[in-house]
Amino acid sequence: MMSRFRLVLQGLIIGCLTYLLQGNVAYAQDNDLFPPIPDDISIIMVQWNPVTGEPTAIRCAIDSVAFGCTADPSRPYPPTNPVTVTIENRYLLDVVSKETNPDEFGPATLRAQAAAARSFGYWHLNNNEAISNGSQAFIPFSFENGGAPDNPDNLCASTNLDIGQRKVCTAVAAREYMVYLNETAPIFAAYNADIVDPTQIFEEVREEYGRDRYLIGVAEPISPNGGCGVGREGNQFGMSQQGASRWERGNICFTGNPRDPWSVQWSRAEQILTHYYTRIHIRSIDNNEVKTPPLRWNPLDIRWDNTPNGEPPVVIRGETYQVRVNVQNNGTRTWFCEEGITYTLQSTFSLPPRIQIQQAGETPVCDLAPGENRLVTLNLTALPNLAQATYRLNYDVVRTNSDGTTSFFSDAAQNPPGGWATYQHNVCVECNRVAYLPIIQVTRQAVNSTTAGEE
Repeated sequence: MMSRFRLVLQGLIIGCLTYLLQGNVAYAQDNDLFPPIPDDISIIMVQWNPVTGEPTAIRCAIDSVAFGCTADPSRPYPPTNPVTVTIENRYLLDVVSKETNPDEFGPATLRAQAAAARSFGYWHLNNNEAISNGSQAFIPFSFENGGAPDNPDNLCASTNLDIGQRKVCTAVAAREYMVYLNETAPIFAAYNADIVDPTQIFEEVREEYGRDRYLIGVAEPISPNGGCGVGREGNQFGMSQQGASRWERGNICFTGNPRDPWSVQWSRAEQILTHYYTRIHIRSIDNNEVKTPPLRWNPLDIRWDNTPNGEPPVVIRGETYQVRVNVQNNGTRTWFCEEGITYTLQSTFSLPPRIQIQQAGETPVCDLAPGENRLVTLNLTALPNLAQATYRLNYDVVRTNSDGTTSFFSDAAQNPPGGWATYQHNVCVECNRVAYLPIIQVTRQAVNSTTAGEE
């Protein structure tokens, strides 16, 4: 995989080309005049070095077959330079296919990549900034590497797509982009091929552009230095493509390896995006509605004491177990515990599908700001009357209000628009074997409180 978005090289390329094309235009502040949602984007096409896989400053000639100007030498490109293409039916399909090979990356990572690439492109359009095919890997006809679609006017409506192409189409079809808090302007969604724990803050322009509001450093324990294939490739801020794949697979290897499992696994693109980009919301490009709630959390690591690899043991009734959970606040609000308000991480035993049996334990998670994480300890007890069975252990963050009512993050009514995912894994109570399968889903709790105020 090539490294992505080389900041220095890109700056030189774009700076020179922008000066030649439209004058020496300075960067603008993030412009909050979105929508209307654009249909097309104009790209400055440059050649790529076929040996290093890096973009160069050499502009593509008209109808070039040079590497980077086209992915298919039998299809010379571009017809003009800059070239204007449709965002949904060409640009994103090629970018996602090239940046995250669908044969290597899962659906959640592909969907996250599509949202990041769309946001990155929108940001440049919204701020009148030039963008080249070296900023994001737009190499025309990369999508066709899986075969020639039989409907060129609507590529994803083709009847002859292979599995990888269908995965890319599904990712792009989510039609999402990211904003900061309740703004409508797209964020500068920088991303990279790989990151070593932790990610870095976007220092270069923080004072002038304020992008450190969402490109701050966050813990990335699934990508340890010296881990399976973990390395610094590209800039070190924003989403890590290989890191996203590790979270989706629940594995230190981004392609997966049975010898390197991780203790948690995320199945949803919004878990990935809100982990890497701080205080953001995901919006739909169809109606501009916000799709994410303000109160959110991710487990970065879950380890049971005194067990191999920290996995859940066979639980004995009446015994108490210590579980260490690395909790990240990936929402938009700080969890202030004041004036009778508290935030706690709670766990409950349940039987599928959603029959709550017993609360297992809780611990406070006070004063955790967006993007921050904290290692906390849960003391979990299986009551003596708990029947022998395989249970789901559910983790959720709960706000207790000053009047004693509670608001579960997973409850859609309390945390609109749809609640946030609980984290679940299986636990055997006095069984003969360990059953450990992370399952992530949104559950709706029966609670009687109100949601905290808006940001």
